[in-house]
Amino acid sequence: MTGLLAGSLTMGLTVSALSAGASAKVVHPRFSNTLTLPLPPKSYMKWIWPMVTPARFTVTNVSRFEQPMYRPLFWFGKGFDTKVQIPLSLATLKITGTTKFLITMKGWNWSVPASSGGGVITAKDVMFFLNMYANHPLDYGGYFPGFGIPDGVKSATVNAANTQLTIITKAPVNTTWFLYNALAELTPMPKAWDITHNGAAPGSGGCANSSFTNNQAHPGTGPCDAVFTYMTSLATARGAAGTGYNDNPIWKIADGPWKLGSYDNTALPGPTVVLVPNHAYGGPQQAQVDSVTWLAQSSLATEETQLESGAFTSGYVDPALVNSAPTPGSPGTNKLSYFKSNGWSVTTGPFWGFDYAYFNFFPKSSGTHLTNQQYIRAALEEGINQGGQNVTLYNNYSVKACSPLPALADPFAKGAKCAYKYDQEAAQDLLQANGWTLGHPATCTKAQNKGACGPGTHTGDKLKLTYEYPSGSTVEDAQIAGDVSSWAAIGFQITTKSIDSNTVANDCLSGPSTTSGMPAPNRFIGDNGDWQICQYGGWVYSPGAYPSGEQLFLTGSASNSGLYSSAMMDKLIKQSISSSAKLAAYGTFASKDLPVLYQTTPLGVGELWTHCVHGTLDPSPLSDFMPEYASRVC
Repeated sequence: MTGLLAGSLTMGLTVSALSAGASAKVVHPRFSNTLTLPLPPKSYMKWIWPMVTPARFTVTNVSRFEQPMYRPLFWFGKGFDTKVQIPLSLATLKITGTTKFLITMKGWNWSVPASSGGGVITAKDVMFFLNMYANHPLDYGGYFPGFGIPDGVKSATVNAANTQLTIITKAPVNTTWFLYNALAELTPMPKAWDITHNGAAPGSGGCANSSFTNNQAHPGTGPCDAVFTYMTSLATARGAAGTGYNDNPIWKIADGPWKLGSYDNTALPGPTVVLVPNHAYGGPQQAQVDSVTWLAQSSLATEETQLESGAFTSGYVDPALVNSAPTPGSPGTNKLSYFKSNGWSVTTGPFWGFDYAYFNFFPKSSGTHLTNQQYIRAALEEGINQGGQNVTLYNNYSVKACSPLPALADPFAKGAKCAYKYDQEAAQDLLQANGWTLGHPATCTKAQNKGACGPGTHTGDKLKLTYEYPSGSTVEDAQIAGDVSSWAAIGFQITTKSIDSNTVANDCLSGPSTTSGMPAPNRFIGDNGDWQICQYGGWVYSPGAYPSGEQLFLTGSASNSGLYSSAMMDKLIKQSISSSAKLAAYGTFASKDLPVLYQTTPLGVGELWTHCVHGTLDPSPLSDFMPEYASRVC
C-alpha cells in the first residue's frame, strides 16, 4: 500500500511505543498479562479483509487490525526505521534489471493446517491476492491506474513447486519504488478464503488458480468476481447479535504473530477487539503477552481520564499535558503529577506522512468553481498559521506540512521547496488581484461576464465554502476554529460541519459509480456535493515507504478522493516511478499547485507505563503496530 489514511488529526496524538489509542468498558491491565490500548476518538475497526475498500483504507483498519494477523508479503519499518525488513517478511526478493522480480517464499505457515484451508504459505496464496486485485482494482484503496500492480504487470507466474512467484513489468520501473510501493501491496490470502458460499471446500472458488492476464483483461468477471462478492459480504456483515467476525472461523486463520481472539460489535462507542498470539507464526518474534485488547473511544478527554485511572497499558495525551519538546520529535516531560509519580514516560517520534484536507474538484458539486481556482487554494493555505499552532496547540510536537513529502529527514526528496507561508496580507492581495472586493465575505466584482474571478465564477459571487471534519477532539476543534477565524479576516466565510469520523469517511472518501457521471476509474471519488473542503486527517506512507504521489494525486487513483487532475502532476509522478528521478520536482510542484490543503502535522505524544511493560520499540514513523515485542513484568 503506497499509503494509508491516518484518520482524524488526533491520530498525530496517538503515537506511543506500542500503537495508537480509544474506550468502552474499563479493563484494568495491572494484574493480567495483557496489553489494553485505546483507539483514536470515534475511530473504529470496521474491516478485516485485506482487500480493503477506499473508504476503509485507514491506519485503524489496516495497521492496527489486519496486519498483526495478516502480514503483507514484505514488511517495512521497525522502531524509527522505515526501510524494508527482510527478516520480518514472508519472502525474499531477487531483482533482475528494471523489469523482473523473483519472490521466494520462506515456507512459514498459516495458523491452521492445509485441511482447514491453511498449511504452508505458498506463492499461490500470493497469486490469490494478485488475481483478486486484478479482477477488482477499483475496490482496493491502494489502487492507482496504469502503473505498478496490477496494471503495470506484464506477467505473474508461479513455479511448479509453488515456492516462487515471478513478476515481470510491462516497462522499466524504479525498482526501489516497485518494491516499496507495489510489492508492498501484496498480502497472501489462505485457500479458506477462496470460496463462493458457506461450507464450500477451501480453494473451490478457483480465484487463486485463475489467469492473472485474464483477470486484468476482464475485471469483474469469472471465478475471482464470485469469490469477491461472497468475501465482501462476509467482511461487511459483522453480526447484528454482536459477535461480529467471531461468527466465521475463516477470520481466525492468520499468518502474523497475532490472530483474532474476539470481536464485540455491541460495545460502545465502537467494537472491542481482542487479538491473541498465533503460536504457528514463523517469524523471528513471537508474542510475549496473552492478548492485546483495543477499546474504542468517544473523545480524547475520555481516553485521558481512563489512561490516568490505569485502564490502559499505553495511551496518548493532549500535548498541553506534556512539557514542551526540546526540539520537534524529541520527548518532553510530564506535567501531571500522576504520570510523574507512577513511572510513565513520554514517547514521541517522527511521522512518515503529512496532514491535509481534501479540496473537492468534482465539477458537478456545488462550490467547486471556487476550489478549482489555484489562487483561492493558495489564499487558504496562506491563512493557516502552522507555526502558531505548533506553539499554542501542539507544544512543539508538530511540524509544518507544505507538500506531500514527509517533513522530517526524507532521504528521497531533498531539495523540494515550500511555496507558501502564513501571510494574511498576501492572501488578500491574491484575492484582490483576481477580481474580489474584500469584505465579510469577499465579493466577486470584476467587471467581466462569465469567469469574472476565474472559470465558473460570476460577478456577485460570494467567497463562501463548507468544511467537513471528524468530531471528537478538542485539539482538532481548536485548530480548525483558528483556521476559520484567520480565513474570515482574509475574506472567506467558512461553514464547518463536525460529525462522526465514519460518516466523514463515507462523505469525502467514496461516492456511487452510477450517479457520478464520471468514467472509470473515478467511480469512487468526489460525488458528495455538500462540501468544498473535507478533512479526514493525514496520510502515512505505510507499508510502502517511498513517498511518491501516484496513489493520492495521479488522475483516477482510488485515494484521489477530491478528483484532482493535473497533466503536470501526472508527468512528474510517472517520472518518479518509471525511473530513478528524485522526488524534489514533484514535491515542489505539489506544494505550489495545492491538490490538497496542507495542515500542521502532529508528531504524537504517547505515554508508556515503563514499570510494567518492557521490550517496546521506538514509535514507528509508519504507524506500524508491533506489540509482539512488548512483555509484561507486573
